[in-house]
Amino acid sequence: MNIKDVTTTTFGLIVAYLLPGVAGLYTISLYARGARHLFAPRNGSVGFVLLILSALLVGVFLNGVRTIIQHQEENGKRKGIWGWKWKWTPINNQDFNKIKDPNKLACFVAVLDEYYRAYQFFGSLTLVLPPLYVGWARCGVLSPAVAVVLGLLTMAATIRASLLTWNSYVGIGHRILEGPP
Repeated sequence: MNIKDVTTTTFGLIVAYLLPGVAGLYTISLYARGARHLFAPRNGSVGFVLLILSALLVGVFLNGVRTIIQHQEENGKRKGIWGWKWKWTPINNQDFNKIKDPNKLACFVAVLDEYYRAYQFFGSLTLVLPPLYVGWARCGVLSPAVAVVLGLLTMAATIRASLLTWNSYVGIGHRILEGPP
């Protein structure tokens, strides 16, 4: 009986959904006072579980919005990431049909966890950072000018990181799928 090592998969899911969700939930708390109580629960473990579930909900929502924005289609064809023309070589259903060897599948799943989850993280973070900086400016943590500069710089950096991790994921994925049978 093989027992699957869930450490890598779990870590990938935490990076893809939970971390952007916590950042998103914190950002929401800057605007909605009612959400602030999630970060200071009075009832210990139940409050912690509520925080984690709320963060996961926000993270899944962010990931859905990220998918809609990043994977734009025009006349049924993908036109790029974030609307930019980019070297677009998706992994499609015919590619997945090539995975017959369990070792190839394990290698592909490892690439998915290492690269695609990071791509999801950076893409979701791109959506969270602008309202976060605006919220900090509203609270007096940052001056409006610093918030704008930080917002633009970190947004550019996270979009770039998202594009790089996507290209790495697709490139390595294709090499695995096209590799020896």
